[in-house]
Amino acid sequence: MTAEQQRSPLTGVKSIEAMARDVRRLVSRTYQHEFTGSMWIEEFRPRYEVEGRRRNGSLKGQHRLRWLLGRIVLPIWAIVAGVITVVMDGSPSILTRKSVVRGGPNCQALAFADANKSEQQSLLPDALWLVFSQERAVLAKLKDEKTLDVIWNAAGNEKPEIDSYRRRITWRDGSTVTIAGT
Repeated sequence: MTAEQQRSPLTGVKSIEAMARDVRRLVSRTYQHEFTGSMWIEEFRPRYEVEGRRRNGSLKGQHRLRWLLGRIVLPIWAIVAGVITVVMDGSPSILTRKSVVRGGPNCQALAFADANKSEQQSLLPDALWLVFSQERAVLAKLKDEKTLDVIWNAAGNEKPEIDSYRRRITWRDGSTVTIAGT
């Protein structure tokens, strides 16, 4: 869905801006706090550039047999998943990790990135919303128009700096998450 699409009585499609307003209102009601900004994250499957982590975010040195089998099975899985995704009218983005997590071994960005770990493994992950204000940030998944699933939140000194134009989130320890554009 593009930002140009408007709500239509025939299709029921909302624009991204209309969805963003609805999500901010819903999160504001949930937290009883006014949220002023939001970022739609169509797919968050980051590449980790963190000491002690593999590219997919798993810990180095753990699950070595699974890692070895992954080196054998992964190319076959990538081809099958790519075909399935294209057939299901998607793009084969399962083959790439466009978002990036950068930081030290125990950086604050890991809490944000790891909070959505199970969703990252699914073939067609759900879209997420990062909703924020000066004091608080919330990562949520919309279940339907009236309920959401909060995946991560931070307030006060734990809240990162959010640059929605560059789609970059920066924590006080210098770690960052750069979210791929849609």
